[in-house]
Amino acid sequence: MKGFRLGVAGWLPVCALLLVIAAPLSWALLYPQESDPKNMRYVLWRHGLYQMDLDTATETMVGDLAQNRNRLVIGKTREQLIHKFGYLLSAQETSLYNSTCYLGSTYTGQDVAFIRRSSLDGRVFRRQGFRFGVDQRMLN
Repeated sequence: MKGFRLGVAGWLPVCALLLVIAAPLSWALLYPQESDPKNMRYVLWRHGLYQMDLDTATETMVGDLAQNRNRLVIGKTREQLIHKFGYLLSAQETSLYNSTCYLGSTYTGQDVAFIRRSSLDGRVFRRQGFRFGVDQRMLN
């Protein structure tokens, strides 16, 4: 009785299956904290593929790269931002810190929005026509 032997063509699907299982598992084990911008759930949320707690997501944005944060906001309409983040706050509704940043900016009196009650370091998202941009001087 001969032993069971797999040829190269037999090992290829086995290796592919192991890779499909090992890659997401490794990613989840390397970045388990929800507040880590490299966490799989946050990355999937950022790309619109996962429903994440929006307070956790916006706080995680604080530690994310500026280019990733900006892609979520710049060029979006108010409705798109509300759909992504749940709600926006005006300068009167936001924290004292954010209000102070707004009052110290050149956008005082203009239509601006703050994302939820996050601590995005006083970033003012100002309206440019129907879309929002970021006050670049308030970025890291």
